[in-house]
Amino acid sequence: MERKTDLQFDVDFDHHSDEAKYSSEGWNELRRGCPVAWNPRYGGYWMVTDYDNASRVSREGETFAHKYEPGAVDGIDYLGTGGIPRWPGRPPLGLQEEDGPRHAELRRALNPHFAARIIERDRPRMSEAAAWFLDQKIESGRMDFVNDYANPVPAVITLERMGLPKENWALWSHTMHAVMAFPAGSPEQIEAAEAAKLLQEEMLQTALARRDDPRDDPTTVIARIRVDGELLSDFDLGRTMWTVTVGGLNTTTGLVSMAVRYLAAHPDDRRRLVEDPDLYPRATEEFLRYFTPQRSNSRTVTQDIVLGGQQLRRGDQLLLCRWAADLDEKEFDRADAVVIDREVNKHLAFGLGVHRCLGSSVARIMVQVMLREFLERVPEFEIDEAAVVESNGSPGLAGISSMPICFTPAKRTGAPDPFGARPSVSSSEGSK
Repeated sequence: MERKTDLQFDVDFDHHSDEAKYSSEGWNELRRGCPVAWNPRYGGYWMVTDYDNASRVSREGETFAHKYEPGAVDGIDYLGTGGIPRWPGRPPLGLQEEDGPRHAELRRALNPHFAARIIERDRPRMSEAAAWFLDQKIESGRMDFVNDYANPVPAVITLERMGLPKENWALWSHTMHAVMAFPAGSPEQIEAAEAAKLLQEEMLQTALARRDDPRDDPTTVIARIRVDGELLSDFDLGRTMWTVTVGGLNTTTGLVSMAVRYLAAHPDDRRRLVEDPDLYPRATEEFLRYFTPQRSNSRTVTQDIVLGGQQLRRGDQLLLCRWAADLDEKEFDRADAVVIDREVNKHLAFGLGVHRCLGSSVARIMVQVMLREFLERVPEFEIDEAAVVESNGSPGLAGISSMPICFTPAKRTGAPDPFGARPSVSSSEGSK
């Protein structure tokens, strides 16, 4: 695609590279040089890397569309939010890639189930789950932090909240992790994608059953909602269930894992948290800002508009770089450092506007609980850095696939197994 206008400069920056995914250096250079820049790669697209313009894109959903609708009747190929370029064959992402009345109706119905005051009621359950998973490894003095703790805890809590069979947590935990942790087309990712199809069918059948047997859970809301008087089709029901159920699993896992890796390298901050538990909420917000697991999303421009001094045209594609925006020194004092007691923290990790992350309260509270439960029982630990494997699946999503740690063995708390039958293998064994 040819350049759209006379720009300050074009950029040739591959956001799919490992350097771009886990190093902020290139993003910082882009933001400081030209925060809204044209990138000729992948057919050509705009990159938005500063806080002010990223906030505007996030808020103005009608101008910067989320929906996936190639070949729409208005002449625009709507890209969706799944990245640039979109994975071949990637289906629509449900609620995340909806705009207009259907999105509004779904959000209106689901918001009460994800309100902070409702999620707070789940805090004891989250603590119970975290304690049980720690009990499985605490006497050995070793664990894979990701596969034995950071990945399964969000999986089982999510299944329980959605009213899905929680005894399948090990399969869910491994499958959802592997889908995003390995490159598209790799044997591991292909195997996980096939397993995910079975889980999708399980979600659909559970939702269909809720139409005749309603319960007090989000699955029932999704199953019974009507848009323009009609229930969702099986296709739309399935993809909406998928988005709401798995949307936050890998991001929560990634954030907890990256935070613990940081704390291993910064013992002073780690001890401050152990000694002052009141810091966990602010520390969680700072980890969200500094690491921003959902590093970028794509948008489609619906009308000619000037953004950051650049002329964008109707039908242009845009990459919203939230991680770069959250490191903007014009918005955040000491933006390049983790400040665990930062008081004002208006980060963009959850987005803004009508598409702001539905599960933000779930993620916040779960991260607080998981960090506190872990650090109270394992205040001193070491990470085998040579064995750490960073996720290399989705370019817009950062995380860690495996992170072996060792610590002084301790006693089990005797936390009860709240998830039904125990699996025959641990989650780390199942992911090898």
